Formats: sequence, C-alpha cells, structure tokens
Amino acid sequence: MKFSSKINVYLQKLIGNKQHYSLRHRILNISILAAILLKVLSLSVDVFLDIQWQAILFSGFALVYFIIFYFIAYYSKNYNKVILFLVAGVFILLSPISWFVNEGSSGNTIYSIFIAIVATYTLTEGKMRIKLMLLSGISILTIIALEYYFPEYIINYTTRTDKYLEIGIFSVVTILILVFYLNVYYNEYKQTVKKLKESNQQLLIAQEESKKQQKRIHEQNIELSKKASALKKANETKDRFYTIIAHDLKSPFNTIIGFSDLIKEAAVSNNYERIKKYSKFLTESSEQAYKLLLNLLEWSRVQTMSIEYRPESIDLKKLIEEQINVYKYTAIAKNNSIETVLENCFVFADKNMLETIIRNLISNAIKYTENGKIRIKSCYQEDACLIKIEDTGLGIDSKLLKYIFNSPKTIPGTKGEKGSGIGLKLCKEFVETNKGRLEVISQPGKGSTFSFTLPVLVKENQNVS
Repeated sequence: MKFSSKINVYLQKLIGNKQHYSLRHRILNISILAAILLKVLSLSVDVFLDIQWQAILFSGFALVYFIIFYFIAYYSKNYNKVILFLVAGVFILLSPISWFVNEGSSGNTIYSIFIAIVATYTLTEGKMRIKLMLLSGISILTIIALEYYFPEYIINYTTRTDKYLEIGIFSVVTILILVFYLNVYYNEYKQTVKKLKESNQQLLIAQEESKKQQKRIHEQNIELSKKASALKKANETKDRFYTIIAHDLKSPFNTIIGFSDLIKEAAVSNNYERIKKYSKFLTESSEQAYKLLLNLLEWSRVQTMSIEYRPESIDLKKLIEEQINVYKYTAIAKNNSIETVLENCFVFADKNMLETIIRNLISNAIKYTENGKIRIKSCYQEDACLIKIEDTGLGIDSKLLKYIFNSPKTIPGTKGEKGSGIGLKLCKEFVETNKGRLEVISQPGKGSTFSFTLPVLVKENQNVS
C-alpha cells in the first residue's frame, strides 16, 4: 500500500467512517483535529520563542480543551450539543483569554477567530447558526471593547522579532489549515452529490416512462379541451348568427317588402310623389340590410378563422374618400355634413379589414347624427397614422361606453335604425389584428369620437386636403 493511501486510511479512521457519521459530523471531527494541530504548533512556537508564561500556559490549556472535545465529538451521537458547547467555549472562554495573552488586536488571535467563524458557519444551520454567529459577533465586540477600556491588561510580546515571527508563522498556518479544511469539505460534498446523482438517475429512469405516459394523456386532454372549446364556440356562433338573422336581418327585409308593395300600388295609380317617398325608405332599408349582411359575413369569417390577414401598402386618404362617397347620400338624407382633414398617410394594413373598420365607423356616425356634422381626420403620430371620426350626434352613456366593443345591446339611431352589435366588435378585432388600438370618447347629447391607429409604411410630405 502506498504511503499516501495509508495516510488516507488513518485519516478516515480519525475523522470517522461514513456509515456511522454524517457529513457535518465528520467535518466537525477534522476541524477539531486541525485546531489540535494549530495549538500544538502554537505551544511549540511559544516555547521556542520563550514567550511569556501566560501565553504558553494558555496554549497548553487550549490544546487539552480541543483534545477533550475531539473524543466527545468522536463518541457522541448528539452532534448539535457537541457543536453548541464547543463553539460557545471557543468564543466565550478561549478567544478572550488568547486575545489578552497574545497582545490583543495586534497579535495572532485574530487568525484563530477567523477560522472559528468560518467553521461555525459551515458546520451549523438554521437557528443554531444564527445564534452562534450572533454569539461570535458579541464576543468579538466585547473583546475589542475590553481592550479599548483596559489596555493595561494586554500582555505584549517580549520583542518585536518574536511578535512578527509568530504572526508570520500563524498567517501561513492559518491559510494552510483553511485551504485543507475547505478542500476536505468540498471533497466530501462532491462525493455526497455524486451518490445523490446516481440514486436520482435510477429514479429518473424509473419515472421516464411514467412521464411519457402522462405527457400523452396531457396532450390528449388538451386536444379534447380544444375540440370541446371549438365546439362550444361554434354552437355559440351559430346561435348568435341565427338570432341576428331571425331578428335583425328579418326586420329590414320586411320593410323592403312592405315598401316595395306600396311602390307597386303607387305605380298603378301613377302617384309619383308617393313612389319617391317610398323609394327613399326602400333605399335606407336596403342599405341597412346590406351593411348588416356585410358585417354578418365578416363576423362569421372571423369566428370560423377563415379570414386571413394580408397587409399591404394602402393610400389611406384615397380609401377614406372612397368610403365617404358610398355614404354621402345617406348623410345628405339626414342633413349631415361630412368634413375631412386628411394627410397623405400610407399605412401597412389589410385592405378588406380597413374598409370594414372605416365603413362601420362612418355608418355609425351618420346613424346617430341628424342635422349635424361628421368630421374625419388622419395624421401622422410618430411611427403610426391616427384616424379620427367625430360626430355631433346622440353620444353614448358612460355606463354603456365601458362595454361598447363587447355589448350585444345597441342604441337605435336618430330615425330608429336598429343594429346587431357586431360592427364595433369587428372594428376592434380588425384594428388589433392590424397592430393598432381603437378608442372612443363620448358624451351624451354632444357626440362621439372614435379614433384608431395603424402602422405607417411610408411617410410622404404632401398637402393636407
């Protein structure tokens, strides 16, 4: 057997075997052995340098103290009591005596205290660690205070050479003991972690198949949940769709049929005044039905996820003017004026969605305004284009305003026009799809302002129309 192997065998015997001692207990044993070696060295140095008899006597006492505690720690099974009394004795008894017999803060005791603090922190945990660290702090502060107020009790070295020689020796020894101590602790910790990893590896292998099975079950549950959610949404969409068709879409068609009959009767009697009057109502009802039908188609496509987002470069001014032309006669019929302040904004958006947004907002402004004014603005705002559609119409109550984009309830227009509640919901969804934000400000009796933003593609400096 090699010499180093023999040393390891003897060292393991002195520390204690792993079967009977915990990791902390074995490190405690080797820490006390290190303290014994330090005190043997201290006693030898004190005798060699012919230090004061008080220092030699203390080194001998400390050596006996650690030898006794080594045997107590080695044969005791109560680790907590051993560490408690050992550390308490070091900070309450040994450290103060060593401080005063070794020239106080100028001596070598500070190195021993440093090692004791590191060992205490490493070998304890929880409340005991807190208590012993507090004890060490109180002990050090007390020793320093006593030295400050009673310096005459400090025993100094005989010569400066003895002082610095002992401090130098203890500095080197302290570093060596600390490195040795940390190395042992690290090796013990590494071996423990290795064993833990090996046992965990076996557990992981055993659990792997179970995890795969759980994953398959989880995926199946997610798929079932998605299908159930899609089915529920489809049913809700279908019910909502049928309700709108049965109620909102039926009403304008009944009106169209009714006025068509009246026009037919007026045509028989050549009553052109009545034909003109009924034709006006017929046009309004047709526009209402057409708008509702467009919104229903767009909404159903959104609900069934069949609508695609296809952004492109759009001349916003041109698109708004086209939509205004569609509704200008409807606005005239209600004695509304439409004003525009449009910059030449080129936005990056889906054209069909953008037409739906502007069409609905202009139509709503006309619907809720009579003998009033509708103003449409567009302008650059940093890296976006801001579009505002203002009206001087009925306005919206604050209670309804909170839920305006989600509420199925609608307010009749100035001429009793009905709605489905889909238009604004579509506008919000389409604005957000185009990476914008839709907002509304309104006051009952004063009108409403709907504004939304769109990302800019190109900004061109052209005149405002």
